Amino acid sequence: MKMAALGPGMYKIRRKEYQSGGNKAGRKNVNTIHLLTVRGVGDGLRYHIDHDPFGAHPRDMNLLDDYEIVSRYDGPPQIDHCLITLTFTDAAGDTFNFQVKSLWTLRALMESMEFLKKPFDFVVRKRK
Repeated sequence: MKMAALGPGMYKIRRKEYQSGGNKAGRKNVNTIHLLTVRGVGDGLRYHIDHDPFGAHPRDMNLLDDYEIVSRYDGPPQIDHCLITLTFTDAAGDTFNFQVKSLWTLRALMESMEFLKKPFDFVVRKRK
């Protein structure tokens, strides 16, 4: 099945240069799996790779030839071992990585560290 002729649904895709067992040192990392979501039909057809909110029509995507389809999801993907990494750099150039396993923990982290709210555009929801 060609990437430009997919029907609506969710697909697991990877780069064609994918190497089983990992990448060799000094080469760019192409050993990543991506999520392709196809929505709409005709001129309203949109391809969304990973978290792209707007998507693009397949004729407008130059990168499609670089990918191949691994599989199609028949339903929502089963998610195991979820992990969110929050990375930021301070004024001294030191990088911090916070890892959380739920949105509740991420929200609690943002609410407890005031200095993170502005750079991440975090707004506390008003409770009713």
